Amino acid sequence: MPRQQADNRPPDSHRDARTNRGKPKQRKPKQASKLSTNSIIVVGVLALVAVGALVLFTGTLFGMGSSVPATASMDTSKGLIDAKVQIEEFADFQCPACGTFGLGTMRQVTNEYVDTGKVRVTFRHFAFLGNGGANDESVLAGQASECAAEQSKFWAYHDKLFSGQTGGNRGTFSRANLKRFARDLGLDTKAFDTCLDSNKYLSKVLQDTEEGRKKGVTATPTSFVNGQMVKGAAAFAEMKRIIEAELAK
Repeated sequence: MPRQQADNRPPDSHRDARTNRGKPKQRKPKQASKLSTNSIIVVGVLALVAVGALVLFTGTLFGMGSSVPATASMDTSKGLIDAKVQIEEFADFQCPACGTFGLGTMRQVTNEYVDTGKVRVTFRHFAFLGNGGANDESVLAGQASECAAEQSKFWAYHDKLFSGQTGGNRGTFSRANLKRFARDLGLDTKAFDTCLDSNKYLSKVLQDTEEGRKKGVTATPTSFVNGQMVKGAAAFAEMKRIIEAELAK
C-alpha cells in the first residue's frame, strides 16, 4: 500500500520542469523549417533585385526606353535614360560646323540640361565626307571614337577629334594619328589599336549613317529633339527654346 500511495503521488515538480524543458526540443524541426522558409524568401528577394539591376543596366547599355537603337554604344550617350527630352545628334568628326556645335552649343546643353537630369544626348555617326570606305578619315574617326567608348572615353575622344580638326581628308585622322590621340588620353593603347585595326566598328558607323539618311539627314550637324529635326549648328538659345518647350509638355 505505501508503494501504491507513492505511485499515486503527483508527479515531481522538477520532473515536470524537465519535461517542459524537453518540449522546445521537439519543436526545433518546425523552427528550422520556418527559418529555411525565411531564408528562401530572402534569397528570392535578392534574386529579384539582382535581375532588376541587370535589366536596368542592360537598358542603359542598349538604349532601351529611348530613341537610341540597340546598336548604340553605352558611352555615346550621356544623361538619364528616362530623361524627358531625348536628343540625337548626327555628326561627322571632320565637319567644322559639327565641331563648333559639339564643343560649343552641346557643352552648354550638357551643363544646363544633361547634368541636371532633364536631357539625354546620344551621338550618332553621319560619316559622309569621303567615299564611305573603311579608310576614309570620317569613317576611321567614327570607328576610333567607338573604340574609345569601350574604355569609357568616348566623350573625351569626341572632344579631342573636334578640337584637332585641320580640314577634311588631309591625313589628320589617319590611323596613326588616331592611335596617338588614344595615347594622349591615357587609353589602353594595345586594346585600342587592336580595336581600330580590326575595323570592329565599321558596320556600326555605316549603319548610323544609313539610319541618318532614312531620317532625312542631308547635312551635319543635324539633331533630333524628341523627334523634332534641328538642322545645322544651332545656337544655344535656339536649342534652349526647343528643349524648354518639350519640358513644358
